[in-house]
Order: sequence, then structure tokens, then C-alpha cells
Amino acid sequence: MVEERLASNARIYGGIESSRNLAISVLAPGGGTIARVRDPGAVSILGMAQMEGPFEGFAVQVAPTTNAPVAWARRFVRIEVAFISMMGLVILGATFFGLRYTVRQLELARIKSSFVSNVSHELKTPISLIRLAVETLEMRRITSAEESEKFVRLIGRETLRLNQLVDNILDFARLEAGQRVFRFTEVDLGEVVRETLDSFRLRLEDQGFILHLDVPDDVPPIRGEATAIAQCLLNLLDNAMKYSRTRKEIGVAVRSRDGEVIVSVTDRGSGFSPATSAGYSRNSYDLRPVWCTM
Repeated sequence: MVEERLASNARIYGGIESSRNLAISVLAPGGGTIARVRDPGAVSILGMAQMEGPFEGFAVQVAPTTNAPVAWARRFVRIEVAFISMMGLVILGATFFGLRYTVRQLELARIKSSFVSNVSHELKTPISLIRLAVETLEMRRITSAEESEKFVRLIGRETLRLNQLVDNILDFARLEAGQRVFRFTEVDLGEVVRETLDSFRLRLEDQGFILHLDVPDDVPPIRGEATAIAQCLLNLLDNAMKYSRTRKEIGVAVRSRDGEVIVSVTDRGSGFSPATSAGYSRNSYDLRPVWCTM
């Protein structure tokens, strides 16, 4: 009787349950489906009731169809959950990159402020010395030709120092604007080091420094920019002079090792802390830029 009437009798099974988009199934005692009105959707079962009397062991199962409101509601909820999760990930990613950008900008602002302060201090020192030397020469407060020559050398030395500071500022501005272009050519690093030290030697001697130079003749050529390498070396020498204490000794050496040409500047100052130096010698600074790799 069930197999004959359940799927075909619209009077009994085609009324209110049809308007609610329900799928009704009759299950045999073994769990198999005997008959069904409409196919259920891929959602959970709304209810199940066991039959009694002569139909004991059979069961009636009610589930929404694929077009039922509850099925659409569940689909909408899943879509909303996925959309909210995706938006949450986007917000987290944007927050992370925003915080990273903010921290970077704050760090750049701090570096710029420190740079301007240091440059201002560095510019005042040679300007004051040049002014003092010029005033001394103008007022003829000298007693001998040697003293006059000493002030002339002072003016020349501090002029070179001013020129170096201005070049550093211009290079910094070009790098920040992305306009600094390195032109790589074949460079004789040994010759670059010698020429740089020759231009710096007068300043070292005037301040009483002893220079130890170790540049072998068989230094292999490298690809790089001679001006940039000389500028790096001048900065290292300037720092070595600035932070040296009572032992005024500076060593410059060039070595070829493991496919690299290494320029090291060693002083007798305070040096770096072990954490900062990252394994390097306390009183040495190794120049290992990209352009020093053969």
C-alpha cells in the first residue's frame, strides 16, 4: 500500500508539505528507502518518526529539498561565513602591512633626524676650524713660516673634509630618491685603495695617526664603481679616526679569499659589541659590498 500510494497520491502527500518544500521518505526496517516524495537536498534531516501497528519497524523521514528556504538560508550562511573569513584575512593582512609600513616610516624618520643632526655637527667643526685659521692668517698672529704652513694645511684638510661631507649628503639624497645609479666596470681595487689613502694621508699625519698599509700587487680585478668604493673606504677611515682613543693606529689591508676581494680597516678604538659585530673582530671593519665580489 505504501509503495503504491506514497509517491502518487497527491491528495494525501501533495498538500501543505509541498508548499514547505519538504521531501518525505519511507524507510524499510533495514534502513533502505522504499518510496519518496521529492528528493531531499544535501542538508541535515529535519525529523524522523517510527511507525507503529502493522507498520512497526518502518520509519518516516522528513528533510528539506534543495529549493527549501532552510536550504537557501544555510547556503547563505556558509557564503557569509566564507566572505567574513576572507574579509577578516584581508583586514589582518592590511593591518600587518600597515603596521610594518608605519614602523618603517618611523624608523626612517628617526634615521633622517639623526642624520641631519650628525651632519650639522660635522659641518660646524670644519667650518669653525677654517674660520679660525683664516682669521689667524688675516690678523698675522703667526711667528714663523712653519706655523703659517700649518694653518694652510689645516684649511686644505678641512676643505677636503667639507667636500666629503657634501658628497655624502648628495649621495644620501640620490639614494633616497632612487636616482643613484652604480656603473659597474672593471676596477683595480689595490689602486683605488692606494689613491684613496694618498688623499687621506695628510689628514692622518696632521692628527698623529700611524698608518699600516698592506695591499699586495696581485689583487685580482673586480667589477664595481671606483668612486663608491673610495667613498666607503673614506667613511671607514673617518670613523676609525673619530673613535680611536689614545692608540692612534689604523691598518688598511686588501685580501683575496674564496672568490671575494675584502678590504678591512682596523683601528684601536672601542669597536663594536659582540652582538653588533656579528662575529667580526672587535676592532676591525670588513668591507663586503656586492661590488667587491668577483
